[in-house]
Amino acid sequence: MAHARLADVAEHAGVSTTTASQVFSGKRPVSADTRRRVLESAAALGYRPKGRTGTIGVLVRPAEAVTSFLAGTTSFSTITGAVTLGLLNAGYTAFVSSSHAELTAIAARLDGAVVLHPNFEDETLHELESRRIPVVAFDRDPSGSSFEWWVGINYFSSFIRLIQHIHATGGDTIGLIIGETDNMYRRSILQAYSALAVSSGNRQLIRVADNDEGVEGARAAATRLLEANPDCNAILTSSSVFAAGAEAAVTRRGLSVPEDVRIASVLDGAPAETAACPITSLRLDTTAIASRVVEVLEERFRDGEPPVVHQCIPLELVVRGSTARAG
Repeated sequence: MAHARLADVAEHAGVSTTTASQVFSGKRPVSADTRRRVLESAAALGYRPKGRTGTIGVLVRPAEAVTSFLAGTTSFSTITGAVTLGLLNAGYTAFVSSSHAELTAIAARLDGAVVLHPNFEDETLHELESRRIPVVAFDRDPSGSSFEWWVGINYFSSFIRLIQHIHATGGDTIGLIIGETDNMYRRSILQAYSALAVSSGNRQLIRVADNDEGVEGARAAATRLLEANPDCNAILTSSSVFAAGAEAAVTRRGLSVPEDVRIASVLDGAPAETAACPITSLRLDTTAIASRVVEVLEERFRDGEPPVVHQCIPLELVVRGSTARAG
């Protein structure tokens, strides 16, 4: 509905206009059920309350982002924290959620949104766009959709550099332990790994770890990898938690890092830094990411055009003992 009024929202929700107004003003309490119905009706009709500015919804997309916090993964928490602080620093109020339903239910109260690591053909991006909520993504939709308001990482070249570093230190048979979530990050890892394996004539040794099982899931995947491929002398993992699991699998087989098996993590984190043999990783510049996300969102607010050339932020290679050259 074009130019929906508060009265339209009230009628759609089956409440009085006064009650609908109280949901948005917060001056008087309303029941949780009434509040839900009013917000859902406002979102469905495309109603935007007057006088509300500066509220940004941040959706943390991957399911493992929340559960992995207790496992020590820092990449999701640092990105989420940096983007949230970037929005606060720019004068906005930030609402953070891991629920698509929660974010879209309150869409009428949002001035904009940020989606972190969208999924393949991400429903949140499309739904917020259809409701004319300015939305920006950190990472692009891996489906190659027409959504162009995104900020990215130079994943492919960074991953190529990391794998070349492993090769240069003697890791000529490299296995890959990767998670399950289908996003741009995962696809870029697979693309870089496969490209170098093909160009060097090496086998592709890929195992998928259960995201919910964290370190133990990666340990089990690495154990299967090493049992089936005893010549494997290097393991690349998609997270620092998986790297810790790979290290556990290596040591339980009576092998040593890096003498027998080199290990590297695509993204850095506490488990990589504090491992028995500190693990080589790629480090994010989260301040640069957050600043760029806010810049692109504000460009949307000014009704600008989406970026023609996307600024993809590079990752820093942090070399540690896990990929030391043998001998």
